[in-house]
Amino acid sequence: MQHLFKNFFKFFLKFAVDKQKSKMYNDAIGEKMERKEIQPKDTAEDIILKMAEGVPGASVLLSNVVKTNISGWFRVMDLDSMNIRGSQIWLGYKDYCGENLDLFWDCVKKHDEKMIEAINILSAKMGDRDKAVKNDGDTQKDKLFFSKQELEKLKKQTAPVHPEAAKKQGQSFMA
Repeated sequence: MQHLFKNFFKFFLKFAVDKQKSKMYNDAIGEKMERKEIQPKDTAEDIILKMAEGVPGASVLLSNVVKTNISGWFRVMDLDSMNIRGSQIWLGYKDYCGENLDLFWDCVKKHDEKMIEAINILSAKMGDRDKAVKNDGDTQKDKLFFSKQELEKLKKQTAPVHPEAAKKQGQSFMA
């Protein structure tokens, strides 16, 4: 048990350091920062670190899904193909799916357009320029970031909530 805790602590510490470094670099140059690409040589830990971008909740979600079975890796690759990482993963799970894990992974599997819309609106309100996309085979890097005009427009919108999550929370379809 102590060995498990020690490994988790090292893993978490690496997240925190990487997140702080990337934030300081991004703040210093005042530009958008490109996400690290997943490489064929990457270990499972490398992939989870890249996908979670230092967000502890995202790392837990990713770690749990890949532990369940091999199809968990397909869901991680689905997230990557939709350019959904870090805080965006957490926003999809917590805000759009109402912390319903099965619902979240089902939405990821289906590349749910409403979830993508919710993630983009919520991310924009936080000042995040990374755009979640429905994977249509278009991987042009300039289409993975919001322009300043797009960000301002999104900030004025209301993010949808999945109907199942809204029923559970006793609220309307729109949050």
